[in-house]
Amino acid sequence: MREPESPGQWPDLDYFAPEQVRGEHVDARADQYSLACVAFRMLAGFAPFARPDRADTARGHIKGTLPSLPAYRPDLPFAVDDIFVRAMAKDADDRYQSCGAFAAALQACMA
Repeated sequence: MREPESPGQWPDLDYFAPEQVRGEHVDARADQYSLACVAFRMLAGFAPFARPDRADTARGHIKGTLPSLPAYRPDLPFAVDDIFVRAMAKDADDRYQSCGAFAAALQACMA
């Protein structure tokens, strides 16, 4: 990641895909990861790897274990964890093929 040109220009690491944190090539699968981070935050009330220290947030995206949503929201089905684990897989090849596929899986789980 390059240095900001001025203070306040750092992007929000709460939604960065692991490949973005590592400075690798990104594609639509990184968008899906970010969408899953946003959906997680909407459901849990916090971003999955947010930490006070930016380096810890970055490490969370690269190596961290995703918190279980039903642990914070007992009204959610346990299957929701499997959907988020796949959508936020550390390896982009292990994610859903599209944001639409992730959204459809999440919607089916919540129905």
